[in-house]
Amino acid sequence: MLLDARDLPNDTELTPTVCIAGAGAAGITLARALRGSGFSVVLLEAGGYQLEADTQSLYEGKSVGIPYYHLHLTRLRYLGGTTNHWTGWCRPLDTIDFEHRPGIPHSGWPLTRAELDPYYARAQAIAELGPYDYAPQSWAARERQPLLPLDPALAATALWQFSPPTRFGGRYRDDLERAVDIDTFLYANVVNIETTSNGSRVAAVRAVTLDKKRLTVRPQVFVLALGAMENARLLLASTDGHPGGLGNRNDVVGRYFLEHPHANLGVLLTSASPEDFNFYRGVHNCRAGSPPAIRCALMIPEERLREERLSGFSATLEARIESPTVGRDLRIGVESLMRDLQRTRARASYQIFGRLEQIPEPTSRVYLGPRRDRIGMRRLILDWRLAPQTGGHVRRSMELLAAAIGKSRLGRVYSFLHANDPPCPARWPDVIGGHHHMGTTRMGGDPRDSVVDRDLRVHGIENFYVAGSSVFPTSGFSNPTLTIIALALRLADHLREVVK
Repeated sequence: MLLDARDLPNDTELTPTVCIAGAGAAGITLARALRGSGFSVVLLEAGGYQLEADTQSLYEGKSVGIPYYHLHLTRLRYLGGTTNHWTGWCRPLDTIDFEHRPGIPHSGWPLTRAELDPYYARAQAIAELGPYDYAPQSWAARERQPLLPLDPALAATALWQFSPPTRFGGRYRDDLERAVDIDTFLYANVVNIETTSNGSRVAAVRAVTLDKKRLTVRPQVFVLALGAMENARLLLASTDGHPGGLGNRNDVVGRYFLEHPHANLGVLLTSASPEDFNFYRGVHNCRAGSPPAIRCALMIPEERLREERLSGFSATLEARIESPTVGRDLRIGVESLMRDLQRTRARASYQIFGRLEQIPEPTSRVYLGPRRDRIGMRRLILDWRLAPQTGGHVRRSMELLAAAIGKSRLGRVYSFLHANDPPCPARWPDVIGGHHHMGTTRMGGDPRDSVVDRDLRVHGIENFYVAGSSVFPTSGFSNPTLTIIALALRLADHLREVVK
């Protein structure tokens, strides 16, 4: 059932089996997966059915690290959450992304890709995708398109499937309306989590509407699924009996904020025909229509990443060539490159646009600032930082990609990173984010450097779980939505087993 919290009597109290805060990809997936379990579920959503300025303004904050988007523009506060402006890129994390990797500090998940595979397979249908198959060779055969003949020791092909994209609020609204065991409350802004006196259990979840009407939920189990920024914000703000914030005994909440750094990295000059690049130079519409489309990118093979201790790297090829705004020498180099193109037999040029894995960095974080919003919550400050070795990893990946292109006789690569070494290597050369917020409540076996365990339970609190990309210990280079859905499905199975 869908309900408006503004219509409830003030100080309403609810006592469901499970309370979920946040109705985005994680929260809606989890609630739907618990149907028929015998549980009563309360799903709390801060917004309504569409974007509203006064509710959206609660996301306003400040960025003090690497230049970033305005915080209230990079996520959405209404039913369906940020899936409402999602572009649909889907790909599972790779096997290596779950491993502890020498050379990648703070890497390693407490579960494996094989453990998550069954849930990835189920997530395909929820995101309205095709078969659980991300092997480029399979899709090349299906679509009768060539793959680039790359030396597998140097470079490989990565493949994404595209969701329509699925807007979870619209696509699954009828399910939530009809569900007799799920009560979804709109306009319910969660502002505090209270524990028992010994801190071992969540006792109450407090929510308010914008007109200050209060709602209290006293669940058997509470799941926080507000997104990586808001999950950390609420934990840090819940200080009753927890001076540093809930789940933050070891000062980990809010740290290890991850994004996918995006940057123009270079130009590929090629004598190959455009048909040879059909799978790489844009979105390819699928013949069968399921999924609607796929796209290929270039990547560094897992064995090479292990051997050279590199972070993940992928690059799409874009038709439009843009010069980074790092310096005059680089702009001159690009102009010279384009003149060279006109003098040679090269048929085409493509921008090499990197979509990269961020190395976990504890100083990259979100924390509470002094300003408060209209419901009394302290606003967030984002300090996005990249590890010092990041620039070197990307440079080496570009060298490997250039070697693969040259060895295959496809053309040659002009690397912006090697043409002009910027004075600030952490910004090589113009970094932007992918609107992919991860980390901040990371998963791990040791409470000293993680917030939740392998089952997503907050360390030391027996009935408190966290869902969504905030639990990612590392990010890989794949977009996070498919993994968010898979983890939510896995959590639903876990709750079915442990909640009596």
